[in-house]
Amino acid sequence: MAHDAGRRWTAQPGSHETGLRSGAADVVLAVQALHWMEPEPTFREVRRILRRGGVFAAIDWDWPPVVGDDIAEQAWDDCRQQIRVFETRLAEGLSGNALRAPVAPLDRQSAHRSGVDGDADLLLPDGVRSWAKSGHLDRMLASGQLAWGREVAMASSDEGDAARFVGLLESQGDYQTVRRHGLTDAEIGVDRFRRVVLERLGDQPRPWRFVYRARLAFAR
Repeated sequence: MAHDAGRRWTAQPGSHETGLRSGAADVVLAVQALHWMEPEPTFREVRRILRRGGVFAAIDWDWPPVVGDDIAEQAWDDCRQQIRVFETRLAEGLSGNALRAPVAPLDRQSAHRSGVDGDADLLLPDGVRSWAKSGHLDRMLASGQLAWGREVAMASSDEGDAARFVGLLESQGDYQTVRRHGLTDAEIGVDRFRRVVLERLGDQPRPWRFVYRARLAFAR
């Protein structure tokens, strides 16, 4: 998304072919998205549309949000680890009984999961490629398209209940992928997750905090 010379926000479909004029943008944002974009052509396009002195910001947030209940947050991690096992099986081409085999506790515990950088260096289904969020800033600067940069961490005050917490997990790409391939909520552990979260968080909003990480670089 680019802010065109202070006038309006313009959503564009392609990270390396935005269609914006050169030097059009004061700020270009990639929000929860840069890890899906081919770095080199993306950064060339970002530099092309940024005016001199403009800012490119890649903004991501950590999962799950801090909801003040360790059991609910642990249930999130356990469920995402289980989903990761199924996602890896899909990426390896498994199907049928091999895909749907129950997940052993050791399989779940050994599945790579990071709330900060969940898709770093993983085998993903459907030929999808991702780039580690932790490497965003290094890749920005190594591209030669952007100048000095830094990473900034921030926290925001928010609130939510059990339904919102479950909805956030269901919005994640790995959940959407395994469901699209026919796996059920019972098989991937979401039914159990939903029960735990409903018991722990209930239907009354409580204070939450989201942690955001912004990688900033500048056009000179």
